[in-house]
Amino acid sequence: MITTENYMEIESRLNSELKAQSGYEDWMYFSIKPIEGAQDKFTVGYLVPTSHGVSTDKDLAGCMAIYNPVLQKVLS
Repeated sequence: MITTENYMEIESRLNSELKAQSGYEDWMYFSIKPIEGAQDKFTVGYLVPTSHGVSTDKDLAGCMAIYNPVLQKVLS
């Protein structure tokens, strides 16, 4: 569970686990941000190449195939 006390640690764990995934590219990352005005609610974001002009052969499905297992492992 993400809390105000651990969200930065969880973000670090997500990114460490992400780097260990087959298919990882150095532009990939997770970010966790508190939702303004909502106590103990957070957004978990990830970079996709189409939204930031990254040059890669991965499409959204390919990216999500790498991101989703990391999210499930760390957040479950």
